[in-house]
Amino acid sequence: MKSIVLLGCLVVTAQLAAAKPGAKAKPRPDGKLGAHMFVLDEDGEPAVVVRPLSDQEDAREPSHRKQVRRLNNVLSRDAGAGLSKADAAWRGAEIQLYRGLQTACRARIRSLRVAIWVDAEATDREAWARPSHILVGVLDKPCPDVTWGRLASLPPARIAAAEAAAGDVSRATEAAMRGLPSFQKFWSDHAPGGPTVPSGRDERNKQVRGIRVLHLNSRTLVWALTTTIGSCDSFSDYWALWEDREQGGKHQLTLLAGAEDGYAPTVDGVVDLDGDGEPALLLNRGTRVLRKIGGDPAYWIDELRAEDLHPDC
Repeated sequence: MKSIVLLGCLVVTAQLAAAKPGAKAKPRPDGKLGAHMFVLDEDGEPAVVVRPLSDQEDAREPSHRKQVRRLNNVLSRDAGAGLSKADAAWRGAEIQLYRGLQTACRARIRSLRVAIWVDAEATDREAWARPSHILVGVLDKPCPDVTWGRLASLPPARIAAAEAAAGDVSRATEAAMRGLPSFQKFWSDHAPGGPTVPSGRDERNKQVRGIRVLHLNSRTLVWALTTTIGSCDSFSDYWALWEDREQGGKHQLTLLAGAEDGYAPTVDGVVDLDGDGEPALLLNRGTRVLRKIGGDPAYWIDELRAEDLHPDC
């Protein structure tokens, strides 16, 4: 009986402690923003992209020029004390870093900075007047060759590597690719000889290249890519993504997305970033991610638009 009373007192005490007037829960980093985070690494100092800033949020030139740092194509300044509570919550957050599909090290955000990509010829004043500023979290230790990050407090990401497609899948995919009106238009625009499908940049092999199969949460996806002939500054690709529902030995391919792309997307694997069962594709070692956003288009490639992300150039 005494133990019951004691237990009841403990419960009441805990409830009273939790209900102290004025007590507020400490803000936590936004899990949606932390599901997949782009990585910047300038001169060995890694940082993760927290979120893009609107023009209204940060369109001003820094008042203290000593805060400004310019490394290669990135201009940045200390974010200062005027951050919202939601943004400030990222200070000290632990980030799990990845090299492609593999986990690497963990690091914490030690400071927050506002950054923007700049041309080498642009002055600092010209750069700050442009849009597309981003809030980045500078990490407290280096981690070589990492390509993306994830908030460590989230459940571990479920990742599956892309697999080479079997012959029957390849044949069905190639036929499906050739039949897409959007692909036919793409190819007629870039090679007015007809809707052929080159391998790499060599027209002698008329095959769709880069066909990969991905399995996640009982779903099977098929990715295909073709590249036109061209140089670094004047070529384009067309990629397509299908869902494959095999029935009776036949592949029923349903097109999910397809688009022209000038950044040579290659698929490494598939991941459930948000724990909702919806697959996202990790492209170019995780420096880009194809995910469902709804609306039109339903799928979108998230990336940092910078020439540094195009290693062939």
